[in-house]
Amino acid sequence: MNDPRKYFHHRRRFDKLPQWGMGILDVLFFLTFLILLISLGILGVQAESNQATPQEKKGQTNPFSGDPKSIQEGKVLYGSTCVICHGKKGGRGPDLTSSRLSNEAFVEVVLNGRKGTQMPAWRGKLSEEEVWKILAYLEDLKKSTIPR
Repeated sequence: MNDPRKYFHHRRRFDKLPQWGMGILDVLFFLTFLILLISLGILGVQAESNQATPQEKKGQTNPFSGDPKSIQEGKVLYGSTCVICHGKKGGRGPDLTSSRLSNEAFVEVVLNGRKGTQMPAWRGKLSEEEVWKILAYLEDLKKSTIPR
């Protein structure tokens, strides 16, 4: 019967490598695969963010406060993302018009969620700008008597 190795002649090159040579190839393959996974973000290893920390944002005012167009956009966003849980008087979540969170804390909670609660993270679904507009709507709502 024919020797099957004659059909797989490209493997003969590896047969001639010393035992430690295969180990090096395995390590190189593993490192290449690891770099690929990290670059795709599959392993969850992320570069340090250039975003400001909550301490750096302290005292930040809402850039959209009092802007009628932004308040209207905030109302639409609130109606499509927040009202289902926070409703007119709360529900699954608290009534946001009576929230005592600072502006920065509100934005952080909405974007990152709250561990141990049903509050999900909205980062990736809402931009920070959109969260500020929702806050502008809530601020306006606190000032007015217009029902939601």
